[in-house]
Amino acid sequence: MRPFLPRLGNLTSSWIIVPLACALVVIGAKCWMIARYGTPTPFWDQWDAEGVNLYPKYLGGTLQFPDLIAPHNEHRILVTRLWSLLLLDLGGYWDSILQMLANTLLLGSFVALLVVAFRPILDRLAWTAFALFASAIFALPFGWQSTLSSFHSQWYFLLLFSLGGLLVIVDAAALTPRWWLAVLLLILSYFSMAGGVLTAAAAFAVAALQFIVGRRSGLRELLALAILASVTVAMVLAIPATAAHAAYKPSSFGQYFQALLEILSWPAPPGRQPAIIDLLRAALMNAPVLLVGIQVIRQRPPLADRRWLLLAFAGWAALQAATIAYARSASPIASRYLDLFSIFLLLNGVCVFYLVGVYKATRQRLAVGAMALWFVVVLLGVTTHTLRYSIPQMATIGVAGRAAAENLRAYLDTNDIRVLENKPPFYIPYPDANRLATIVSQPVIRALLPPELVGEASAARAQQRGLARFTGGPIEALKNFALRWGALLIPIGLTLFFASLTMQLRREPATAPA
Repeated sequence: MRPFLPRLGNLTSSWIIVPLACALVVIGAKCWMIARYGTPTPFWDQWDAEGVNLYPKYLGGTLQFPDLIAPHNEHRILVTRLWSLLLLDLGGYWDSILQMLANTLLLGSFVALLVVAFRPILDRLAWTAFALFASAIFALPFGWQSTLSSFHSQWYFLLLFSLGGLLVIVDAAALTPRWWLAVLLLILSYFSMAGGVLTAAAAFAVAALQFIVGRRSGLRELLALAILASVTVAMVLAIPATAAHAAYKPSSFGQYFQALLEILSWPAPPGRQPAIIDLLRAALMNAPVLLVGIQVIRQRPPLADRRWLLLAFAGWAALQAATIAYARSASPIASRYLDLFSIFLLLNGVCVFYLVGVYKATRQRLAVGAMALWFVVVLLGVTTHTLRYSIPQMATIGVAGRAAAENLRAYLDTNDIRVLENKPPFYIPYPDANRLATIVSQPVIRALLPPELVGEASAARAQQRGLARFTGGPIEALKNFALRWGALLIPIGLTLFFASLTMQLRREPATAPA
């Protein structure tokens, strides 16, 4: 038993405690945000996506598979629709707060998976430091728009399935069960958001590169490349055409290039400066990934080397940036995109720690100095962005959300359309007052609305008439507990971090990866 115990301790600290600590810190931070700024009112296109096109059909027994994969703008949000139906059944009514809290579990799972994925290329202390960095980045509120919109689970599913698919496929032999599992995850990323097509494209690109440098060979691998290419093309052709967002696209290549540089240099503050300054900022922010990418191509490591995943996920992030810069050049740094753009920070962070481990024996001062400079720039940037933009925006949207809930509650009490009309932006939870009134006037929708909007007595009467289902119970209690005490997950997670670090320092000195 004695030889086994150190292994068990190492497994516990390295593969369980640290990722769990990451997830707890991120989930705790999001629970605090939801408790402080979240509102129970469904928001914007959620009314159409769930209130008109999903819940009535589901409750009426007419929901079919084509309804689940029907277009929502340019996306086919199958996974989000299934997630919403699951939460509806668990909660018993249309509970936006429950949806927000459940979405934090998705983000926490993604962060934990990301940390685990890059364990093999970092020594123990560097890995723990990277895990702390990843937790801090996702705990900060610059992605508040996705946290406080219960309909934004698509972003988290896209991150989770994209990372999972690329993690599995980079070292999977062609056409094996593991390879087919990866293809399934790639397809699920597409059915999370249209950006999932870029996951298949990134998987094809890294597999093709592995073939070119001689790490893959044979007819089976060529057939696998053909299948990946076909899947990618099929996804592209299946993206619904929409002209609704044409106004957000760039009017010139210069505007597109400016938006792309703004994304690639985030969290550097946006502003008007010469293009060469933007280019230099973007190069500085992404230099670590570029260096490791060049190293991978030159060294041609085995497929099991996780630097292939770094290359694949960096390519995926670059494709996402290029697409968003084209589709949303008018506002490329909107809050809802920043969880995705944080991937650049985390991948470059992994590369910084990795490169320091590689060069510390020969160029220790230069390596440590470069690492310190990079992290100072990043931490100053995210702190400035949080203080200058995120916190004021959250406060503003919190006020607007409470006003929207009050205005909708007033309409539900009086049926007077005037309480919804001529309001400031976001002071009603839908852009068209008449359309909103039509949706909430449907008995099936009104019966699904939370008691905070329709009143406890009205909700109870709807349940008695069979229009609403069971409310309360363990899910409601768990939700209320998370709202009240969820922020305590932050100190619990940090305690686990430092407990793991203490165990590591008591063992032999950490060594750099081979």
